[in-house]
Amino acid sequence: MYRHVLLSAVYAVLISGMIWAADDDPVEKKLTAAKDEFEKAAHKARAGLVTDLKKKEEAAQKAGELKTLEKVQAEAKGFDERGELPKSVPVNSYESKLRTARAKLEEGYKVAVKEYTKDGNVALAKAVQQELDEFKKTGILSGALQSGTVWVATKPDGSRRAALTVLKRSGNKVTIQYQGPANAIVAEGRIEGPRFTWALADVSKVLKGKPFSGQGELSEQPVKLTLKYSVRGGSAGSVTLVLDKGK
Repeated sequence: MYRHVLLSAVYAVLISGMIWAADDDPVEKKLTAAKDEFEKAAHKARAGLVTDLKKKEEAAQKAGELKTLEKVQAEAKGFDERGELPKSVPVNSYESKLRTARAKLEEGYKVAVKEYTKDGNVALAKAVQQELDEFKKTGILSGALQSGTVWVATKPDGSRRAALTVLKRSGNKVTIQYQGPANAIVAEGRIEGPRFTWALADVSKVLKGKPFSGQGELSEQPVKLTLKYSVRGGSAGSVTLVLDKGK
């Protein structure tokens, strides 16, 4: 998922990259055009989702449904201020459009790095590569671990094997509760792009078994969370979780 608050970070990355190349640089001109196209696509996608929320709000008000109205208004505020994706309206189209826009811009970055390298402009190639790396950190997946989301791993019979619940998120800081077959904890973690981690010292509560550290990484198509863990004085392993659509 992509969060509106990340757009500011994205644009900061894009703007910072506009100062290092000459005005007549054809590679820079193509990259600037790719950045402009991305910004337009991102704004269009966000405007579409805002419009959907507004229509939902107006429909709830017209029907006299107070609770629904308040829920939609709260979600609209959360999206605007914190980038939290709403649950009252579909977001698949929004995410798909942003994913496509990001893929196009990332390809533009890669082409620029390749062209500068071929031309012998190693310094510019490195600068663009660094900008690309920073852009990736603001990706869709970094916004997937929203407060209230639940990630689950299931057994062949469909029952839960493990679950990770995001209790709270503030910026790159996240509080999670993990419940596995033998161990369950509450921990304070940190998100960096598609990855988040917590150390043994970050475990604030042991609900069952022993404390453990963890390192999670999100991937797309479909979105999933691969969690590697290490139990104090015990075993290590990994588990793959997917977002519980019912949450």
